[in-house]
Amino acid sequence: MRSKLLYVVKGEKTHEKDGFHYARELSHVVHGGLYVLFHYDRQVRRTFEDEMAAAALAEAGAADSAIALLREREENLQAEAEKRIEQWRTVCDLPERITGFQVTTADLLSVIRKILQDEAGIEIVLMSPSLMEENRRLTIRRLKKYIRRPIVTMSRQIPVEERPCL
Repeated sequence: MRSKLLYVVKGEKTHEKDGFHYARELSHVVHGGLYVLFHYDRQVRRTFEDEMAAAALAEAGAADSAIALLREREENLQAEAEKRIEQWRTVCDLPERITGFQVTTADLLSVIRKILQDEAGIEIVLMSPSLMEENRRLTIRRLKKYIRRPIVTMSRQIPVEERPCL
């Protein structure tokens, strides 16, 4: 494989196949691999109950238990991402086309920049429709300012019955 695409998608289950087929086909066209970045909102990562339980454990002197409780959610997100990658590999014509993945809850733009520095073979950044619709702070102008590689943004197709009549 000569080049790779960075496919950035929201990690929540509701965005299960949000543009994956397009990303797979695009990687096939460029004869390259696919590196997937799952982005979770911070609110999904930590719930109020988890933080309160960790605070109570820390006050009681069980700091190790508090840290373990907070890390458990991160491990669950990682396991969920691994499961989704395995499902996607069964759908791919070449399972080795998916070269790697990463899970993050940090600032999306800085994580993308870091991945592009670490993975030199990535030539195209592919943004899923869910990220461009929901994350109003992440605009194409801002992406172009900080990322020097081609950026492909996807949008959802409006069903025929919802289209306005012209």
